[in-house]
Parts: sequence; C-alpha cells; structure tokens
Amino acid sequence: MFDENNAHVGVYQILDGVLGGTAVPPGARGTMFSIIDRLRAVSAPVEDRRRAEQVAIEIHKLEAALRSSDEPAVQDARDELKALAAAWIQTRISSPLRH
Repeated sequence: MFDENNAHVGVYQILDGVLGGTAVPPGARGTMFSIIDRLRAVSAPVEDRRRAEQVAIEIHKLEAALRSSDEPAVQDARDELKALAAAWIQTRISSPLRH
C-alpha cells in the first residue's frame, strides 16, 4: 500500500541517487512522476506535491545540462537539488508522521 510516508522516502532516495553520482540514475524522472501522481491520489499537502514537482523539474534540468556538457548549468541544477533535499528532510523533521 502506497502512502504519503512512502512518497517521502521515495523522493529522498531519488535525491540521494541523483546527488550521489555523476549521472542521473535510469528511471529517476519516471519514478518521480509516479510519486507525484500518487501524492495527488492520496491528497498529500500541496506543498509536498509542489516540492516533488520541483525535484522532477530540476532532475530534468540536470539531465539536459549533463547531455550538453554545460558545467555551470550542471552545478546550478545540483545546487538546487541539494536545497530541495534539505527542504524535503526539514519537512519530515518538522512535521509529524502522517498515517
């Protein structure tokens, strides 16, 4: 059963995979889109959905920058993804687990 808590774990795992390597792991964007759809289905808070959508956008930007060997854009996307990862973790720390 998928719930909002699983979504938070999934997003963090994707961010960890993207930020921990030199390339975007295969399927990362598709998995993000699936998580976003599921967040909508379980009526997760709009802030969580928007943050997850922003993660997907930044992953797309990172992929494009890597393909074109645009190092400044790669760094910008990685910096934004790091900030999103920190915000994602902070959201979980500052809010109680939802059931």
